[in-house]
Formats: sequence, structure tokens, C-alpha cells
Amino acid sequence: MVDISVKGMSCPFCVYSVEKKLNALDGVQTAKVDLKQGRARVVMQPGVPHDEQQLRQVIIDAGFTPGTIGPEAER
Repeated sequence: MVDISVKGMSCPFCVYSVEKKLNALDGVQTAKVDLKQGRARVVMQPGVPHDEQQLRQVIIDAGFTPGTIGPEAER
């Protein structure tokens, strides 16, 4: 599991957009985005390492700014 802070989200559609793109990545088991906390929590499939650059790029492609990536990302 990896937490990513996501900056620039302001509505439920923002959450939907980021979740949809993260969940579409190969190897992602689940991705949940929390608007209030401004973060995405991504669970990879067993044995699949996360690709930090790919996760960042997906968030950028969704129109937002990725921040800290780690077990407990800061806002």
C-alpha cells in the first residue's frame, strides 16, 4: 500500500477522475481517493511493486499535482 498526497482537488468529480485513472493502471488492486485529506491510497496486487513515476504521471494526467509518496503521505 502506498499513500500519495494529491493537491488541487476540490470536488467529488476530482476524486472520481483520479480514482478512475489510478484503478486503470496495471498491477493496481484498488485505489481510493479522500478529498478531505487530499490523498490517494493505492493497493498494488500481491508481488507487484509500485512505480512511483507512473503514479505521479497518472495524477498529473488527471489534472492534479502529486505530492509526497510514502506509507503516510503528508497533505
